[in-house]
Order: sequence, then structure tokens, then C-alpha cells
Amino acid sequence: MLRWLKDILRPLGRSHVELKGTDLNGNRYFEKITPSGRVRRSVESSVSNHKHFKYTQDSIPPEWDRWLRGLTDTPPTVKDQLRRLAEIELMKKKVKELETAKDDVAGALEQGTESDGHASSRSFRGPAETSDVPLRSGKDFTPSSWKPND
Repeated sequence: MLRWLKDILRPLGRSHVELKGTDLNGNRYFEKITPSGRVRRSVESSVSNHKHFKYTQDSIPPEWDRWLRGLTDTPPTVKDQLRRLAEIELMKKKVKELETAKDDVAGALEQGTESDGHASSRSFRGPAETSDVPLRSGKDFTPSSWKPND
């Protein structure tokens, strides 16, 4: 019954703004229920004293961005934010390891491979094979015929 009374009195009163949390950058996140009952979510930037601030990719963490857009109902915890930062550091470490491994392989390939020439050159193919059957036409050429196996 109390909820029914709140629903009736809500349009008469002011909307209620509640601080839902802060991120590791110091931004503050609010949830406001309008007189019509809609939920509005907003962020107050720690970087700027102005009402509007220039949005950059790193200004709002992805966890809070999902909450602001209504993709999650519960705001992220500090533990969630720290877990994401740990994952980023782990990814940076793995990328660095892969880059050093790639450089090592590239260095080994440069040292171990030297070209002897083009694949069609004799030095690359090895010694030419000789055949008793003439391969070209000329005055000594006599065509050979196919002989089936007996």
C-alpha cells in the first residue's frame, strides 16, 4: 500500500536524484526518477567544472557506460573496475611478449636465409638431367613412338 501512495504523490513532489557511485577517475554517476516514473542516468565529470565536457573514449569506463545506457540494472562495483584494469595490464604484457617473440623469429629468418638466385636459374635447380631421347627438333631429331608395356 505504501508503494501505491508513493506513486500518487510522486508527480506532486520533486524528482529524487541518487548518487549511484564513482569510477576510478573520480566521475560521479547519478540516477534520477522523473515525476512520470522514468529512470534517467547521468554522469558528472571530475575533469571539468563546466556543465558539459568533451567526451573522449577514456573519459567514461565501459562498465559505467553500460550502466548509463541501461544495458545493466546494477551499477558496477570498484571490484569490477579493478578487474578490468588487471585484464588490460595482462593484455599489454601478452602483447609485449608476442612482439618480442615476433622480433626474435624475424631476426632468425633474416640470418638463416640467403637467396641463391631465382627459382628458374640453374644454380637454384641443381644440375641438369641428361636424357637419351632428343627433346628438340633439328637435323638429328627422330621422333620416338609410344611403346606399350608388354
